[in-house]
Amino acid sequence: MATKKAKAPAVDQVALLKAAGLTDEQIKALVPATPAPAPVAPTPVPEPPKAVVSGSGNPGVVPALASVGIGAGKAMLGAGKFAALGATPVTKSKSKTPEVQIPALASVIAEFLKQTAAQKAAERLADEAKASVAAKAEPERVALSRKLGELQESLYVNGAVTYVQPHGYKNIALEKGQELAILFGDDNFNAFFEVRNEVKVSDEESFSAILDDVVAICKAKGLDPAKLFSVKQVLSPTRALTTARVMKEDIAALFAKASSEGLITSKAPTVKEK
Repeated sequence: MATKKAKAPAVDQVALLKAAGLTDEQIKALVPATPAPAPVAPTPVPEPPKAVVSGSGNPGVVPALASVGIGAGKAMLGAGKFAALGATPVTKSKSKTPEVQIPALASVIAEFLKQTAAQKAAERLADEAKASVAAKAEPERVALSRKLGELQESLYVNGAVTYVQPHGYKNIALEKGQELAILFGDDNFNAFFEVRNEVKVSDEESFSAILDDVVAICKAKGLDPAKLFSVKQVLSPTRALTTARVMKEDIAALFAKASSEGLITSKAPTVKEK
């Protein structure tokens, strides 16, 4: 059986020549230079496909993200990471009304803005004047009502405007009844306030007139009225309170206290031309 000879180790000619005392220039002349290896071209990385998200008008990233194993729940990445993936991030488009320039309307628009500002200023001055009239006219209304022994809801002021303090209040939550009863006393409370059923209907006053009949019909047919109507119980001040808070000084003081504590809110007075 033939014995395979071991391959002799390669001889380092440069090292031997240096050991013999030759210079680098002499060695270059004797030993040919080893050619440099040819550069290896990098393997091209395929660009992930882009997609368009339906209805958005912006490039989407769902297929591209799926190709690199990123789930839809992690789609909110930085723009730099999207660029590295070769995908365009989806951005929310801000709705903006388009703007146009119509030179022919420049003076018309300027006049519109001028008149609008003037109208707002006039309304503000009218409100201030109305408040001033109410502040002066209300004490006169109270004094005149007590003098005549009869409630006066309106006054004709200076032959120019009519001041009116109408009967009417905001609905009062039922749970405030105990505070009002303590403040006014039980007898006055029963006279000044009533529990009213607030039903969501178009004509509440007409419906209240037939409410008992409606309830009776529902019960006759085995229906629960509470399941057919949205009913809320509230406290409603009566006309007796409206009269007493003007005609009686002690009730006026109690009413003022209830108003300051936010228990009662009456309708605002009106000021209008004759």
